[in-house]
Amino acid sequence: MTDAAPRARPAMRLTWRIVLGLAVLGIVGPALAALAIAGWGALMGCAPDAPSCGGLDLGAALAFALEWAWKRILDVPGLAILVAIAAVAAAFGFAPRGRAVTWSFMTACWGCIAALILPFVAVFSAMPEGCRITEAGAAGCIVWGHKMGMAYEAAGAAFWWSIVIVPVSLGGVLLTFILASLRQRLARSG
Repeated sequence: MTDAAPRARPAMRLTWRIVLGLAVLGIVGPALAALAIAGWGALMGCAPDAPSCGGLDLGAALAFALEWAWKRILDVPGLAILVAIAAVAAAFGFAPRGRAVTWSFMTACWGCIAALILPFVAVFSAMPEGCRITEAGAAGCIVWGHKMGMAYEAAGAAFWWSIVIVPVSLGGVLLTFILASLRQRLARSG
């Protein structure tokens, strides 16, 4: 039984690191998908004003990915749950407290900020000439033959959501610090 305990620790740490990676992918994945679709359209040389892009319904794919990305990042309770999962995983996946907090900061905290910025970048990289985006919404945004609607409207107010998202992400770092400190104290006393 004593030989199994040291072998179980690296396996558990790996498991927690995988959980951390999946939580961060849950936070940033939709935003990366939206940016990849916008980038694919640019790589194919398609102007956003074009009726289609290489025979693909890239406009509908971009609208879906952007709506998915905005829903993920603007759903504050869902985002808080993913950040908490990432914070717990960082606290138990990395041994010294400083390293756990660093990983939490680099993944959960910056993941939330990236999940807010990347869809914004995707919107502005695939914005047609007649499209106007303001804090009140978007008008005239038809990209690759598809009406963008909510996918582009959220970009106008995205900056203001940082007031909520940044504290949620920093709360995850604080949670990691607390849990890693408790884990260290329990390891020393036990």
